[in-house]
Amino acid sequence: MPAGHGPAGSNANVTSHEHLTDCVIFGSVTYRQSAVNVDRNLTTTQRIRHMANFAVLWTYTDDKSKIGAAKQAHVDYLKDLVARGTVTVAGGWPDGSGGLVVFDVANHDELQPLLDKDPFTTEGVIVDTTIKEWSIALGSVGAAS
Repeated sequence: MPAGHGPAGSNANVTSHEHLTDCVIFGSVTYRQSAVNVDRNLTTTQRIRHMANFAVLWTYTDDKSKIGAAKQAHVDYLKDLVARGTVTVAGGWPDGSGGLVVFDVANHDELQPLLDKDPFTTEGVIVDTTIKEWSIALGSVGAAS
């Protein structure tokens, strides 16, 4: 609905920003954050909080037996997160050295427990993690056919 055309009490023409911490570092994991917009040009029932996309890039151990032992549990875990809409895309590098998972969560506080519970984390497969908040400008992400 265009701004200024909402029904009485719809808060039309009001825009708000929730500002998050600029940068947080935990061990070898670096987080970068930016503002999250709250769209108030919608009626109360239409108002939504925009989730953030986080690209998580993992580097795996060279221990192929450790990777193999945890792989099915890791895949099952990610499939559940995809079914819940928490993960939008996931996949490994063709050389087996690591992978990328894109999470659609509110913030780092929601992201970190999901990473901590992943079987590749609990079983020591992941040796390095890079997390970047990602703004999708064009196109969309989704499953390969």
